[in-house]
Amino acid sequence: MDKLTWVCDSRLDMIFLANGTEAFISFHGSLETTPPVGYRISSITFNPNTGLPISPPTSTVSTTDIISNSNSSFCPSNCFRPVSMALDTLGRLFVSSDATGEIWVMVRTGSVEKESERI
Repeated sequence: MDKLTWVCDSRLDMIFLANGTEAFISFHGSLETTPPVGYRISSITFNPNTGLPISPPTSTVSTTDIISNSNSSFCPSNCFRPVSMALDTLGRLFVSSDATGEIWVMVRTGSVEKESERI
């Protein structure tokens, strides 16, 4: 079984596109590291035929950051600290942040595939 691993940083949610080619993960952050790590939303590309990540298990660059804090020194109390996510029928990604009480709405721009093929 292929798997990807990351440093300890409380991944709280994972949501897949309907076609299985991409997953989004909320990295809630870790209080146990200096400097703090996590505090981001990242995506992982999957092979739709095998259901496995495209990146090998030994990859150190298996994720693409979608949104993160530019300065994690304000974490965990005053920064983007993602918790849960939801995708709507238009492909927008909604993300809640417990530290700030915000709900972020992310929209993909410049996609190489048609929206109708992605959802």
